[in-house]
Amino acid sequence: MSKDLTPEEIKKMKIARLRWLQKRYHQMDRDEKLNPHERAHLGVRAIEAQMMRDKLENGGL
Repeated sequence: MSKDLTPEEIKKMKIARLRWLQKRYHQMDRDEKLNPHERAHLGVRAIEAQMMRDKLENGGL
């Protein structure tokens, strides 16, 4: 019953997942319980997700 996905559909799913991750990291960054180290780590992860999304949107895999 599983449907084979085209490369374009897979790419769209990856981009959507990265957008969701960025949103989640941004929400977590607002948490006041985090110490500066944890907050910085979330910032780095958010930037990595942004870079991966940009790479996918601009033709990379």
